[in-house]
Amino acid sequence: MPDHAKLLGADEVHVGLKRELEDLVPSWDLIPEWDGSILFASRGCIRKCGFCSVPKLEGPPTDLREKVRNLIYPGHKRVILWDNNILGNENWEPVFDELAGFNLEVDFNQGLDARRVTPEVAKKL
Repeated sequence: MPDHAKLLGADEVHVGLKRELEDLVPSWDLIPEWDGSILFASRGCIRKCGFCSVPKLEGPPTDLREKVRNLIYPGHKRVILWDNNILGNENWEPVFDELAGFNLEVDFNQGLDARRVTPEVAKKL
């Protein structure tokens, strides 16, 4: 580690998530033209794909559903879910029911396990 990194306090390597940061809403007011809240409804994944580091970094699925409402910035028109595998979380359905109640556009273009999409699941999505 370079000496200047140690002097600046930038010599700590943290692996995994800092759970205490999960409840913080970004300062979206610094980007007034942005209209979407990016959030995770869950962390982790049930799969252990050889190419993926999520199970090592985030562990098994953790439900964050009760925090979704608090992570949507006032005035935003969209919610962008960055979950790694939201359908791998057994509580995915209440999350989508809650999001439907906000009348916002929901973008979940990643983190969907196609093996878990049934006709019933597709209707919810």
